[in-house]
Amino acid sequence: MTDSILDKLRRELDDWRASLQHLRLKANLGGMELRDKLDEFGARLEPAQRKAEEQISRIAREGAGEAKLIARSLKAGWEELRRTHSELADEAEHERAGHE
Repeated sequence: MTDSILDKLRRELDDWRASLQHLRLKANLGGMELRDKLDEFGARLEPAQRKAEEQISRIAREGAGEAKLIARSLKAGWEELRRTHSELADEAEHERAGHE
């Protein structure tokens, strides 16, 4: 092979090497760009996720408290109903006894 052919092959190899390095650089920059976008997305998503988790926890705590209040209220209402029924039954019995 002549020197000119070898020089041409060397230049082509150098061009390929440069193209490959350029592609690697673009891939790295693209990867960095993707990481930046993911970081940006995570920075927006994570606070929203934390807020949602806090709200779920708060609702669960308050829901349990509300359920307890409702249960106490129902129990008190039931006790009041039993007392009223008992009093009315006693009054009805006294009235029957008085009519007999």
